[in-house]
Amino acid sequence: MTNGQRILVLSLIGASMLVFAGSLIWACIRIVKNMRMPEKIRRTGMSTALGFSASIVISAGLLRYAVAYCFIVAPTPDVRLDWWAEIFNSFFNAIRTFKMGEEYEKNMLELASAVGLLLPAEHWALEPLRNVLVAYASLLNLLGPIVGGAMIIEALAGVFPRFKLAWSYLQIRRTKYFFSELNDASVALAKSIRITKKKEHPVLIFANAHANKKTKEHELLLEAKQYGAICLGDDLLHIAKPGFGQREYYLMDENEFSNLQTLTELTDEHHIKALKDACVYLFVQSEAYVQIEMQIKDRLENDRYQKLLKGGNPPTIIPVNGYRNLVQNLLMDVPLYEPLVHKADPTKLQVTILGNGAIGTEAFLSIYWFGQMMISRDETMQPCDLTVNVVSMDSEETFWSKIDYINPEIKATVQVLSDTTANGAGDLLCYNSKGEKNKPYCSVRYVQADVQIGNLWSREKEEELLDSDYIIVALGADANNIAVAERLCRVVGKKHFEAVAAKGDYQKTVIAYAVYDTGLAKTLNEHKRHQLCGRGVTDVYMHPFGSLEQVYSCDNVHMSKSSLLAEETGNTYFKTQHQEEHIEDNEKRSRDGQNSNYNYWASLARASHMKYKVFSLGWIRESVFDYTSDSLKVSVNKRGQYERLPEEHKGKYREIPADVYHRERIQQVCKTYKQIAISNGTPRTSEQKTLKNELEQKKHCLAWLEHRRWNAFTRVMGYRYTDAETILTVKNSQKDMQLKLHACLVEARCPECGPDDRFLVGEFKENGKVNTDTAFQQYPGAQLDALDQVSYARREHDSKKTSADYKAYDYYRYEFDDYLSAEELAEWIHTEPETILRNCRKGKYKGAVYFENGLQWHIPVESAQEQIEKSHHKLNPKDAAEKEWIDRCKAGLCPAGRELFDQWYVPKEKLQTGKEPVGKA
Repeated sequence: MTNGQRILVLSLIGASMLVFAGSLIWACIRIVKNMRMPEKIRRTGMSTALGFSASIVISAGLLRYAVAYCFIVAPTPDVRLDWWAEIFNSFFNAIRTFKMGEEYEKNMLELASAVGLLLPAEHWALEPLRNVLVAYASLLNLLGPIVGGAMIIEALAGVFPRFKLAWSYLQIRRTKYFFSELNDASVALAKSIRITKKKEHPVLIFANAHANKKTKEHELLLEAKQYGAICLGDDLLHIAKPGFGQREYYLMDENEFSNLQTLTELTDEHHIKALKDACVYLFVQSEAYVQIEMQIKDRLENDRYQKLLKGGNPPTIIPVNGYRNLVQNLLMDVPLYEPLVHKADPTKLQVTILGNGAIGTEAFLSIYWFGQMMISRDETMQPCDLTVNVVSMDSEETFWSKIDYINPEIKATVQVLSDTTANGAGDLLCYNSKGEKNKPYCSVRYVQADVQIGNLWSREKEEELLDSDYIIVALGADANNIAVAERLCRVVGKKHFEAVAAKGDYQKTVIAYAVYDTGLAKTLNEHKRHQLCGRGVTDVYMHPFGSLEQVYSCDNVHMSKSSLLAEETGNTYFKTQHQEEHIEDNEKRSRDGQNSNYNYWASLARASHMKYKVFSLGWIRESVFDYTSDSLKVSVNKRGQYERLPEEHKGKYREIPADVYHRERIQQVCKTYKQIAISNGTPRTSEQKTLKNELEQKKHCLAWLEHRRWNAFTRVMGYRYTDAETILTVKNSQKDMQLKLHACLVEARCPECGPDDRFLVGEFKENGKVNTDTAFQQYPGAQLDALDQVSYARREHDSKKTSADYKAYDYYRYEFDDYLSAEELAEWIHTEPETILRNCRKGKYKGAVYFENGLQWHIPVESAQEQIEKSHHKLNPKDAAEKEWIDRCKAGLCPAGRELFDQWYVPKEKLQTGKEPVGKA
């Protein structure tokens, strides 16, 4: 073999290696880019797998031809092909490598012979290079069958989606998301799931994907495939569905009634096996679901269906009202109190709603209960006066007909400013038998007008609408909403400008307007803050909301911003000593902490309202108006928190939206509230002591506020008041879930912060919990307010019931689990605090919270319960009290146990002193 021939063979081998290395680098770069751009999980054109597979074929073909060429120039009796024929033979053998049809040993022997011709054995220095060539050839032979199989699977999956669907079922750990129809909404939700759950690699499956051949549907189909979704033409009912693994079904046809029909068929005996332990999200706006839910619930409790489920749980069915969730998320992202933070008179809040459609109606209902706030001034607290203006072309009678259809008691608890005779019905506002009333929940002014006609804003009687602190524009079409919002910005800005010139008073206004188009919403969100009355002061905050991407996002559908705290709140409620009383009334029909529909939404609403209670305490002193720019320069500290940098900063920084920074700041305030609320020990710093004292002093006001908020929210859910004596006689319960009747929908006396004000008739224990054993025993019934009377009637009707005071659940301690600080837990389990801290950092204690300001870890009692019970007995407080065990502890006959809401922990080594307590560890 001449040197020229040797160089040619080495060039072919080098080209093979370069093609392989280049394809490997290309595939890695493409994968990394896709990871950085989760919204585009697959580029259009050639897929990464197919491109890499083609390069392997080329690499193997070049290597085979290099080996064959060696035998062409140094022929043997077995090699008789010409050079051009050997080219085809080499690539044919390369393809045979992919299907494992070639003799591997023969190929490697030929390669070894060729290497011997190229690099003779007498050249010992070339030994490493010979080894590299042999190893490279072995790698290609190993990758060939694997890549060939992947190519076949991808080709079949592209041609036959059912094969891809069946292949996905074998991937048990990946969650399967089924969508009942391919439309704008389902594709938007699928995108959000793919981005939010990208680490879980979700499987997205669309049914009815080929039902319509219109251009729009074809574009959606291409977009869904671009996101890696499996698109099938069959109806969801006719798709083979697995009965194992994590599965979620989204019934979101454009025809709402079709969702109800699909739900009823999915839960029949032919399909129920596939829904075992699954979760079904039903998109429905009307009340038609309520009756369907009752029938499905009865069906799933049938013995025949229980056998079909084979020990599994029935499906979790969660109704999704997209517009209701959207408005509630709006009032959490941009709370109603934002304009009040720096307002001269924060006791008055005026909100205006333009439009009376689906969003406008939900806005009114949500403001009705979100708007229950108090204003804290030094040691006093007073309810905030809320006025809601509704402007629409519909008649006022039509507006109130919509509200009355949901619940006529809403109108009965507000002051209708146009009603000069009734001013709102009064009986529901009475808090005692003397007829004394609380203030109405809000005042409502209705204006029948077309907001797109200029004379609305020029009439003198409507000028006060421009004094609104918060304005929501929901007129239906994006163009109308944007145009009216811009008009409002100018006229409100003019009024602000005149107020500054006359009084030097800077007024603040939030204008939230619905924009359905995602592209328009993103563009408008780039500039929200406007300084219309002078430089350096933001006075108008323009917030577009309600885009397709927002309505059908994971946050909106799952209400994820409040769901964790809601789950904690629900668990805390059901862990109380009154749990057994409510099992019959509120049957659990879901898993993972989601109780019945009533309890789930009640916990969610309580969690959503937490910011408003923290504001009511006076602890929130920042607002969205404190920033003049919509983006900020920040750095990230070691704890992952943002630290704001000055605008003139030229060093390394990260630019983020000002809203993100503001929400993180408010979240830290809410964490402080949680830390103070769950603290069992003495706060460390003087600031914490001050906040703890303030919280204890104002806890009665916060409890009244929570009950007030609960009343408003429960009415929005359709529940009405019924007399306690009547419902207790018939149902032996304070509520009826089917008839939506609740005896606790009554007023409690609004307290004034002062040392002599008891608010609750019962007494408090040392840990701040109501002592239900002594409630109502020392006070005559005449001193009870309306809510006390319900509790008193409950006890009189059935002394076995342990729920002695319904007000107890309104206190802030019932929002959180029982926590212990690291030092307290170390004392309990007789170990060093450093050990507890180390375990907290490692994540050993589930739900442990670290608070920056106090530099303390707090651990849920449940997560450490196994360790605690090694040295303590856990007692039921009622049984322990009956055996005088707690009294003996308090009397000093043995060391006192520790009470955490519903249970006592007594040291085991002291049990020999006094009577043996009831219960076992």
